[in-house]
Amino acid sequence: MKQIERFTHIEGVAVYNVTNGVQDETPSAVDVSLSIPEITFEATEVPMMGSVSVVDQTRVQALELEITIESDNPNAIRLFGPGVRTWRCAWVESILQPSGLTDVLGFYLDVSGYCTSYPEGSKELGSQATGSAKLSLLSMKKTDSNNTIYYDIDRTKGLLKINGIDYRENINKLL
Repeated sequence: MKQIERFTHIEGVAVYNVTNGVQDETPSAVDVSLSIPEITFEATEVPMMGSVSVVDQTRVQALELEITIESDNPNAIRLFGPGVRTWRCAWVESILQPSGLTDVLGFYLDVSGYCTSYPEGSKELGSQATGSAKLSLLSMKKTDSNNTIYYDIDRTKGLLKINGIDYRENINKLL
């Protein structure tokens, strides 16, 4: 008999501005949609009886976060501005365990980077104006309310840790 796997349901998503390491008390945007980037390692073509693609697990490709929000929300506009910005994205998941019990777990995505597109969005009669902002990330760290670190990537510090494995440890020791 197949075991029932856990089922998760997103209960809410909010995005906060962070200034000098301090998170705003009030979220700048709530009930947003996040498209969290995949962590993809760089590949290099190596000539070897033709060519072979070798994955370099010490470097990741560009990280771009997309946030879909109400484009006319005056608080949301504060999220986007010139220069490097820091944000905390937070969401809550209800988790139905195989036992039938339900748990609630908070997740946090702390990111810093540049806003590369502003969410002006479309205006349609009778509809809420929404738009998507794209953020080019310098750092990205995912944790949960139990203080579990899923990954911690910081391009400016040469940090690349995923599920407790430091992929750049040997390189950073030599630098």
